[in-house]
Amino acid sequence: MPMKTEVSALDPARNSPPMPGSLSFRYPVRLVGENALRTLGRSGAGEVFAVFRRSFYLRMEEGLVCIGPPSIGAGPLNAICALPENVDWEASGLRQGSRVRNTGGRVLVGERFEFSFGGADVWRPAMHAPDWSGAEMAAGLSRLAEEAERRAPGEGLGRL
Repeated sequence: MPMKTEVSALDPARNSPPMPGSLSFRYPVRLVGENALRTLGRSGAGEVFAVFRRSFYLRMEEGLVCIGPPSIGAGPLNAICALPENVDWEASGLRQGSRVRNTGGRVLVGERFEFSFGGADVWRPAMHAPDWSGAEMAAGLSRLAEEAERRAPGEGLGRL
């Protein structure tokens, strides 16, 4: 559950973060991908790269980070927060190009949302079995491509 500065979590009437001019909200990151952690591990400035209903992307000097609820799934670029599944970042007023400030432990997005990842668990992909043959690897990658196409979400950058 997000920590509040002066008001409660998300606006229950809209199921979305507060509108522009509202107070800042703090969300702890629970699980962060290794690449996202490397990107967020350095202080600096960036911007919101893309905004979708349930997630958004930050563009920092070191790379991209996707912030969203557990339903977006773990991945190398993802920072998973304890957000309601019906969160709507598009309706919150968060926009592409919004400023991002990273202090190497906290990320302030659009001057209203703060994400802290100091206590987050780090996600890493499972290691493959070292005794796979080239043919087995090719067959597995082919199956992965088929599954990825079948499961790709309709929104977001997941289809890439």
